[in-house]
Amino acid sequence: MLRKLFRYKLTSIFFVICQLIVYFAVFGALGIYNKAFDKEKDRLEAIYDRRIEMEVMTMVDIDVLTYSGLNLEAGNLLLAGKLSLALQEGGSNTRSEVILKQNEEMPYKLLEGRLPGSEPEDAGKRLVALGRDKYKYAYEENGKKYVTIESETYEVVGVIGSERSDYWDYKVVLNINCIGENTLKNIVKKNEFTIELGSNEGDLNDAYSRVYGNIMSADSSSIITAKKINNTGESTVEKTLGKENLKVNIIVYIFCLFNCMVMSEFWIIQRKKDLAIKKAFGMSDYKIIVEIAGNILALSLVALVGFFVIYGVFVILPVDLGIKVTFNLFTCVSTVAAVLVTVIITMIYPIYKVLRFQPVNVIGSGE
Repeated sequence: MLRKLFRYKLTSIFFVICQLIVYFAVFGALGIYNKAFDKEKDRLEAIYDRRIEMEVMTMVDIDVLTYSGLNLEAGNLLLAGKLSLALQEGGSNTRSEVILKQNEEMPYKLLEGRLPGSEPEDAGKRLVALGRDKYKYAYEENGKKYVTIESETYEVVGVIGSERSDYWDYKVVLNINCIGENTLKNIVKKNEFTIELGSNEGDLNDAYSRVYGNIMSADSSSIITAKKINNTGESTVEKTLGKENLKVNIIVYIFCLFNCMVMSEFWIIQRKKDLAIKKAFGMSDYKIIVEIAGNILALSLVALVGFFVIYGVFVILPVDLGIKVTFNLFTCVSTVAAVLVTVIITMIYPIYKVLRFQPVNVIGSGE
């Protein structure tokens, strides 16, 4: 069967190579597509059902954060927004979040360890949880990992991240009860804070009143602007797709399709005499076209098997190809569609030639 399939070796081999490139382009695009939607899923799962966002401005350097969650019995309170702290090992300021009060499960996904402040003995220690990207900067000492934030040493007690996307990879999460004096002092000096109150369990009106009262008790001159947020925010899918250069994969795919069309012309030239003999002995145009389509489909499947073999080898080594094959319904349907589109595009020229073929001229010329 393979001997028959590769009877015209050069053309068949080049066709398979071209198809391999098609599959790398297709699975590369699918990997980007799946990655974007996985990231969107993680983002949506991180959003509370009920949220109140407070923009707090203090007139003097008074610590309103430590007292903001005092006697708060509902929802989680988080200092987020544009808070940026110096991560010495990373060599730059890093967007950070501070847990002010936790009353229910936090939405962070953990690959290992825990969040700072999740155990009673954490109080008074300098602890932090880092996303995967930031964790790579941590250094080891006495069997533990550490980083330096705002010139203070913090023990890393948790690694934040998701198996399906990089949404959590850049997080730096602290807890108001496990924070150093210098870090807290530098945060307080900013005088402008975004405090988020969220819950998946109940109403937040009383909780907001409690937080508002706590902040005003600490600094009566504070200005607080609050708003309820009911939407999930702007979708990140389009931005992620653009960031990952999806267009490049599509362009490569289209280029390879045109290559397959050119390859089909050489295929017909090589098989001209065979086709002429078949037509001369009465084989219909329909059967010839079906036979050609079957050969092209078989070569496409050979190329697909070849792709998975190459992909598997690089996964085992391991070497990063920049492609992650995710087996789901969308991927399977898209792969089948890509194969069918390739077969259809490649068949355009052969169909045209078969329908116009004159076997007498070919056989008589001795070509």
